[in-house]
Amino acid sequence: MAGRPLSQDDPQQSHTEQRWVWFLAAALTLAGFLFFLPSLNICFVSDDVSHILEAAENLAAIHRPYYRPLTELSLHLDRLVWRMHPFGFHLTNLVLHLAGTVLLLWVGVQLGLNRMALSLAGLVFLVHPVHGPAIFWISGRTDLLCTLFYLLALGVFLARLTGPRRFHRGVSLLFLLLALLSKEMAVSFPLVAGAATWLLAGPTPRWKKLRQLWTQTSPYWLLVLLFILFRLLAAGSAALSNPVHQGIHPLAWLRNGAAFAALLILPAGHRQLADWALDHPAALLVLGSLALLSLWGLLAYARHRPVACFLILFTAFSLLPVLRFAMRWYAYLPSVGFALLAGHLLAEGPAVLRRWRLPLGAAAAGLILVFAFFLHRQQQAWIRVSEQADALADRLAEAIYRRQLPAAYVALVPAEINDVPVFRYGLEKNIRYRVSRLAGRQSEVQVRALSYARLNRLEDLFLARIGWLGDSLEVDLRAISSACFEFPYQPAVLAGRVPLQPGLSLHRPEAETRILKAIRPDCATRVAVRPRYSGLPVLTLLKNAVALVEPDSLAEK
Repeated sequence: MAGRPLSQDDPQQSHTEQRWVWFLAAALTLAGFLFFLPSLNICFVSDDVSHILEAAENLAAIHRPYYRPLTELSLHLDRLVWRMHPFGFHLTNLVLHLAGTVLLLWVGVQLGLNRMALSLAGLVFLVHPVHGPAIFWISGRTDLLCTLFYLLALGVFLARLTGPRRFHRGVSLLFLLLALLSKEMAVSFPLVAGAATWLLAGPTPRWKKLRQLWTQTSPYWLLVLLFILFRLLAAGSAALSNPVHQGIHPLAWLRNGAAFAALLILPAGHRQLADWALDHPAALLVLGSLALLSLWGLLAYARHRPVACFLILFTAFSLLPVLRFAMRWYAYLPSVGFALLAGHLLAEGPAVLRRWRLPLGAAAAGLILVFAFFLHRQQQAWIRVSEQADALADRLAEAIYRRQLPAAYVALVPAEINDVPVFRYGLEKNIRYRVSRLAGRQSEVQVRALSYARLNRLEDLFLARIGWLGDSLEVDLRAISSACFEFPYQPAVLAGRVPLQPGLSLHRPEAETRILKAIRPDCATRVAVRPRYSGLPVLTLLKNAVALVEPDSLAEK
């Protein structure tokens, strides 16, 4: 291998290095725990409540499009221990992230990275801003668990490359199975194992490498194929692609690849950058050309450096299963390769860079501090917004319970505030759970949202103009800066296959929505919503109360 694992070093040096790695792992764990300690105060958001309440039932639901029994088991066990207190669920998320950071160090040791490279990689992974949703969102636990078992499988596999210990293959296969049962994106593992075999197993004739490639990776391919077959038999084609992922044009894969690269490299401002790029296509072309030039330089450098080449392939291969739809939490596993590659390049990069080791070290430290700053801002936003969302949900549940409503519509629901998913999914079960607590018995209240909005702050919600025009409810966000409607249950809109434009009608079981004003193909600011059931009351969230939207003309609240 390009760098020898600790087990092959001089025994005395090996012992010293092992102690140092353990010290680094302990230091990162302590620093991470202190840094993320405030996240234990985040309240339930989005579909957290529904995921937790349904976890025990979903353990055996193999027919569902997503079958992730280990994630469901962890949520169910948390509920048994912590009841419905968010603190315990977030503590589990934090422990999983810290464990993943330690395992990243272990994989780095197997790759032969030096102390500086390991330190930089561990710090980058610990505080990378793209990890916010996976750590702070209870429903993002799938990525934490998948990455944990993925790294265990990879670490054992890399250790096996340096010796004939046969039991390692069985252990690695077991960890891969656990990763697959946590999240489907672990299907990329045979490609990563193949890249490790080809690049890191030492100088070997090509024909022997091909045979070694087959013998080393064929069990992993077999396991992945059996898993895919099992899912196809259990859930059909929905097991491979949900409606959001279907019909994506190949060019969109390139766009999503660029989006993931931006998520990994830039600490913040991703949505603003995307909006700016739409308005300045010429500048985007220049930036794209510079990015391609930088990629070419990186590939040229990595061509004869096995570890760097492997880490690039790790990042690319782990992205393949999710390349059709760019979401921030999908980048958690690929960020392992990015963090290790960043540490490797900064500590063991080209000689011309090593001459500037001191300023580069200062720049690396500055970058890590920038990452930590933006992740801290995310953490504070999640705490603040989740508390606001919790208060809104309680207020809505109290109004429904007080009025004894068996069913109701909500005129405008905040799907997202300041990049925090608030009520994008799971609104009905969240409110039903809260009404049940107030009533002291199981409630079957049905609550449906007529429209969803993406906002920068909670106060923007109360600036929307809402009122009846005929049999439709008109909702206008034009007075709110940067606000847009969201359509979480419209897969074609989410995937960008259907651009938003005036006159477009979107159908849901709850209502029919017609676009009245769109400022961009992905941003509508005024809609007319016609409920399917005209007799149900329509509620609207006010600053300190919940009110009925009376059938009168459009008027500003």
